[in-house]
Amino acid sequence: LNSCRSTPCQNGGTCANNGANAYTCSCVTGYTGTNCQTDANECRRSAPCKNGATCAATGVSTYKCTCTSGYTGTNCDQDINECQSTPCQNGGSCTDNVNNYACSCATGYTGTNCQINLNSCRSSPCKYNSTCINNGANSFICNCAAGYTGITCEQNLNSCRSNPCSNGATCNNNGVNNYTCSCVPGYTRNNCETEINECSSNPCLNNATCNDMINHYNCSCTTGWTGKTCDTDHNRCRITPCQNSGTCINVGANQYRCNCGSGFNGTNCENDINECSSSPCQNSATCADAINGYNCQCVAGYTGTHCEQDIDECLSMPCQNDGECVNQINKYSCNCIAGFTGTDCQTNINECISSPCQNGGTCQDLINGYNCTCVPGYAGNEC
Repeated sequence: LNSCRSTPCQNGGTCANNGANAYTCSCVTGYTGTNCQTDANECRRSAPCKNGATCAATGVSTYKCTCTSGYTGTNCDQDINECQSTPCQNGGSCTDNVNNYACSCATGYTGTNCQINLNSCRSSPCKYNSTCINNGANSFICNCAAGYTGITCEQNLNSCRSNPCSNGATCNNNGVNNYTCSCVPGYTRNNCETEINECSSNPCLNNATCNDMINHYNCSCTTGWTGKTCDTDHNRCRITPCQNSGTCINVGANQYRCNCGSGFNGTNCENDINECSSSPCQNSATCADAINGYNCQCVAGYTGTHCEQDIDECLSMPCQNDGECVNQINKYSCNCIAGFTGTDCQTNINECISSPCQNGGTCQDLINGYNCTCVPGYAGNEC
């Protein structure tokens, strides 16, 4: 009935009885399985890390190896080849060792990496046909040829000797390793090696293609354009030269004709025709020029398109009482019939105002006359 009696749990595991023939094992750290029979520490179980490496368990059946110097790989089982970087110089042979290498030097060389040249002249360090004198390991003296100086005779006393200036430029020697180049037109930079791109300033206009030449350029113009920079329009009508609604007609390269609208003339229809120049307005009227026309501003007393009509001030019949109207310039006069007066003959002349009736007679004013009514005892036209 007590299934733990037989101590089924191994490696220090704790048994918990669950009834007849039933139990569970609580395993200590590093073990697993129904009876804690499996070692979960791979480092302890299989010792996977080689060549003196340190093993560290990272989980159940997992681990990490820390390799000693000279080894690599998951289990540190691979010897690092220190010869892989080719450390041995000047033809030396490399032998791989653990965390090290050894160089077997070719004749004339020594040092850990065969870097020391026992014959320093072997590499021909002296330039320009100069003579090398060996002065021991990594030491030499150069006897320079005429015109050169420096430790390896690398400095040219005549800097122009190597013809450094390109493209026909003139070399000016300024001393050891110092010169200036005078470039021919169209080239630039220190040695005149760069051709100046005259197209870089985009000189060709109106979508033309620029072709770079030596010290100049050439423009391939698009249709309708000409000139060195394609700035001349074959079709001059493109720039709408005709003013004041004139119609432009292209008549050839760089030529055009304007058909002007009414009231304008000139090469570009720029002139407003002065219709007043013919003095169309009469009777001292003022002429005001308009587009394709004119307006006459008449002086008082005249009317009509050209102020040619004298305004008849008598049309309104201003003269009263049968007065005769005489038309004048901007006015009229009235010739009154007998008995009337005033600008418009509107006033009846009072003939009684002179008191023509005598001896107490009464005066009655008439048209162009008067009538006397006499007191008794008197008679006659004026009593």
